[in-house]
Amino acid sequence: MLHFIEEREIQASCQQVHSILADIDHYKDWNPWIVHATGSTQTGEMLKVTANMDVGKPGITKPRTQVFQHRMLANESPHIFHWCDVGWFTLFADGNRKRTLTVTDDNRCHYRVELQVTGIASGLAKVFFGAFMQRGLKAESDALLQHAEQ
Repeated sequence: MLHFIEEREIQASCQQVHSILADIDHYKDWNPWIVHATGSTQTGEMLKVTANMDVGKPGITKPRTQVFQHRMLANESPHIFHWCDVGWFTLFADGNRKRTLTVTDDNRCHYRVELQVTGIASGLAKVFFGAFMQRGLKAESDALLQHAEQ
């Protein structure tokens, strides 16, 4: 199993941060990991995300991209935003990303995102995608903090 975690203290309410996460059509405006995203954030619904496979690499002018399908597992405003991968590869390596928002005070929240990859090919996923996943999670978390605090 692969398990990545990023955490941030954000100077914004949980509701504000959750609203940013739930506005999937605008990920491309603030999230360097996501080039394009469409779909519904209702629990059980599908999302289609085009990811920047070169996120966090210096000197890249035209990033490689890859399309991923996700299913929303939970969207419980303002505390949980959780999706999982969908596709043939999930028979071998299944990923899910859970974002949790905890109230710190009236205008601050603790953001935690966990990315887990399980399955018989999780070792291969680590070799081929591990660095990408870690860079992407960090870049996304940093960008969310910056966007929410504007």
